[in-house]
Amino acid sequence: MPGQHASKVVMELRVHGVRGTPTDSMLGVAPEDVVQVAGDRLTGFYRIADGAHPPLRTLPAGLSLEAYSWGELTSGVRGVLGWVTRVLWLVLLPFALVNLAFWARTQAGEDSGQARWGMRAVRLSAVILTVIAMLTVSFIAIDLVAWQCFRANAIACPVLPDWMDRIAGLSAGARIAVMSLVPLGALLALVALSFQSLARYEAAVHESEVTMTDADRDQSRASILEHPLMWRGEQRTRRLQRLHIAAALSTVVLYTGIHMLVRGGGGWLWPTTSAAALIMALVVLRTMTVDEDDLEYRDEPHLGRLTRRVFPWTGPGRLMRRLPLDALAWTALGVVAAHLAALWTAELSFTQQELAWYGSNLWFIGLFVLLTVVHVIVFVGGRVRLRWTFLVVLGVFALVVSGWFVPAGWLAVETLAAWGLLLLFHRNRSRLAGNRCVAWGGAGASVMLGAATMVALLFTSAGAVAAANFLNGDSQTVADLITVRNERSPVSAQGEPRLVAAGDVRLDGARVVLENGAVRVTHGTVRTDALARESDGVASYATASTMVDKAVLLLPPGTTTVQLVGSCFGRGDDPAYPAQEPCTGESKGFRTAGALDVSPSCILDRALVPCLRVVAADGRVALKVNDPPQTPIVVPQVLVWTPLMLSSMLVLGGLLTAAMVVLYRTKAAPAIRELVGGDSPEVPSQDRDGVTDARVAAGLAHRAERLLDGSGTLTTALALTTLALSSGGRAPWSVYPGLRDVATISLYIALLGSIGLMMAGARVRRSPTARRNVGILWDVTTFWPRAAHPFAPPCYAERVVPEITARARWALGDDPTRAVVLSGHSQGSLICVAVACRLNGRAKQLRLLTYGSQVRAIYGRVFPAAAGPDALGYVPTSGPTRLRAAWPDVPDSRPHGTPAGTGLRFLLARPDHWVNLFRRGDPLGYRVYSDRDHPVYDRPTLEVRPSGSGDPGSLVMTHGGYQHSPEYRAAIARWTGEPVHVPPTDPALAVPLPPA
Repeated sequence: MPGQHASKVVMELRVHGVRGTPTDSMLGVAPEDVVQVAGDRLTGFYRIADGAHPPLRTLPAGLSLEAYSWGELTSGVRGVLGWVTRVLWLVLLPFALVNLAFWARTQAGEDSGQARWGMRAVRLSAVILTVIAMLTVSFIAIDLVAWQCFRANAIACPVLPDWMDRIAGLSAGARIAVMSLVPLGALLALVALSFQSLARYEAAVHESEVTMTDADRDQSRASILEHPLMWRGEQRTRRLQRLHIAAALSTVVLYTGIHMLVRGGGGWLWPTTSAAALIMALVVLRTMTVDEDDLEYRDEPHLGRLTRRVFPWTGPGRLMRRLPLDALAWTALGVVAAHLAALWTAELSFTQQELAWYGSNLWFIGLFVLLTVVHVIVFVGGRVRLRWTFLVVLGVFALVVSGWFVPAGWLAVETLAAWGLLLLFHRNRSRLAGNRCVAWGGAGASVMLGAATMVALLFTSAGAVAAANFLNGDSQTVADLITVRNERSPVSAQGEPRLVAAGDVRLDGARVVLENGAVRVTHGTVRTDALARESDGVASYATASTMVDKAVLLLPPGTTTVQLVGSCFGRGDDPAYPAQEPCTGESKGFRTAGALDVSPSCILDRALVPCLRVVAADGRVALKVNDPPQTPIVVPQVLVWTPLMLSSMLVLGGLLTAAMVVLYRTKAAPAIRELVGGDSPEVPSQDRDGVTDARVAAGLAHRAERLLDGSGTLTTALALTTLALSSGGRAPWSVYPGLRDVATISLYIALLGSIGLMMAGARVRRSPTARRNVGILWDVTTFWPRAAHPFAPPCYAERVVPEITARARWALGDDPTRAVVLSGHSQGSLICVAVACRLNGRAKQLRLLTYGSQVRAIYGRVFPAAAGPDALGYVPTSGPTRLRAAWPDVPDSRPHGTPAGTGLRFLLARPDHWVNLFRRGDPLGYRVYSDRDHPVYDRPTLEVRPSGSGDPGSLVMTHGGYQHSPEYRAAIARWTGEPVHVPPTDPALAVPLPPA
């Protein structure tokens, strides 16, 4: 009987990450009746105070009820600064997705060469994403600003603030060196955020220090959650931090060094650029080395000489593991410092500065192609025939290379080629369709990596093209951006130019020297309405504002005076007037305003005309045009094509998704609606419409995998087409003129998408619903350790799982008759599973209650190595096979299936010591044991609170409130022996329960 087990239970521990205080939603009592018994402000264990009782429950003697909250680690942040930090984490979404891809591999943690090569491929993808992020910031700061806006000491981007005009006075190398500090500052912010989160999340005190022996590594485990090193990722993250820091620093050096060397600014840049290339090669090799704290690590001393030749990674792997990563990171930092010093002194000729940034389009195309190739390797690696892998990889390269040779009008040919490659790509996937117990036929890692690539493309293209469009002027459109600079249209003067002014001329903050009737300007700014280049007496073209050492400025005909504003005036023969010093308010000859007579002293068309001679004493003098002509900004065309691809994906993907939703609502939804009346007569009539709508909406959410499958296929085709069309550096409007306006609209769509993401993050602070939804996404994303990318959002589970495990061990003590009930809601159910896997032999003393759980329907399919059928011991699910089918939301007569003979279920004392509650109207929670209801294992819970249950109203429940439901109390009562308060209107709970 249930009562005879009451003395065994010592604790009921509820695991539920709430947003805010854990009182009302977790324990059901007033806030003043809750006390914290362990933990700190970030995580903690809470109990009901003495004398207080949960609603409709009478706790037996010897039973303590506790709740664990980790809300402050996820969405429960404090203050405005905390919310700003959380919103900024959204920018790192590509890093988070590639980290999910690492754990979504079907062979994660296995002792096989395929598993280790899959790990290497994902980690290489993470390094590529870091390089792309640094390249994006470098492109904006160095290429757009330092090179194009201030090319050849010109001021070609009038939208920039005036204080940045000082950059125009520097040499080309010095400008690049100064603006290189921007990507270095962005890297510093990432590193600081990563180290701060490492100390807060992953460097927590664990229940015990783990020392792995050979026997431990050889032990067979059903789930990677059982691995002793699963939640010991601090050293792993620190190692990846140093590698990615070195890769990011090397990216800045290579991006600037290669350009300067090709453009003729050699010297000391050769050693630093070569050193950066060597460091990048070492980073790649070290990234692909399996370390002792990796789950896939196996020491193989038994391999003979012949085997080592076949597997060459064995020897170099040991060598690379000895590489001092701290020394590598510091060496990369030293190379950057030496490189910046070399850049500061590097000079380029005027003609070289007129050229575009070397390899700008090739940088982005090459990285995205490389990321695509690695993506293909992750998808097909170890599961299909090798020849298909080579065919797909060669097809990607062929598409990219064709962009350089196929005429622009052959858009249809390249599009068909991309779709043909897609069919070849998905033919491999169709062979995996028989493996229906895992998501996308086992391609979960590929899907996550593809999503990371798409988000990285979105952020890179939106940021880079928006910056270029801004610098191009307010009246410009995306179509005004160019792919190749017109080198016959220089923006600045060469040598000692003769420039013709137009309109009024004004000297601002200038030091003026009068010598022999000629006016010479040595410091300050000369402003005029327009400047033109004088060549053989003819003004050949207009020039933008510029900084010059020496120049002759011919004044407009009829001009005899220039205006003085805050300038200094003196004679060249006056020893008290130092011409080499700038003009200040304390300088001799300072005038706040005035006019200066200019005598004719220059020859134009064989006649003397007034002119100003610029002879800079130190630095350069600024010649500024009030309305300077705009020089079109050059951008890599792959970044212009990307918004087009994303907007097409939104439109076509939206139409495809709408068609799939219509198919679901017309075919599957009617059967789900009938279930409310036939299977749930206890639902009050006034609530049946609400329950029906909730179940139909939940059924659509349960088919999210099928919806993503269709949109993912479309996205892959569009991505391949984009790579093919953009590889040759063609602008979209060169393929089809009508794409000019579409390109501009697409950019604004991408910008609105990014801004909408930030606004959604800002809304989190004000909206409980948004806070709950973001919290759910954050929990799912940050559950897994940072084993692929160190700059991803931190893993809270590396702190949470050990804390709960230690608490459970403390509660069990040394008494084998004690028991602990772990009850977990939503993400907490996965944490409870992870804790149960950590208890090993003590798991027989556990009682596991999950509700609103995604353990089987989501985690088991996407992360099979951690929560798959073999890992946890449940009946595999294929998920909804078709959008037109109502099963499994509507149970039918399908066979129940046979669970796996291994896993967590068989570590418990009895299989029914794991009970799961679910609602058909819950969009996230689902069954755990099988796709059929069961009176003990998988119990459906009503969406409407029964009257008399102690809970208010007849509100339709979906994902929350399980722990206050009668079904929850009945499940707990089987293990604790406490009396169950059954409302008279709830006859279902009066059915005798099976013994515990």
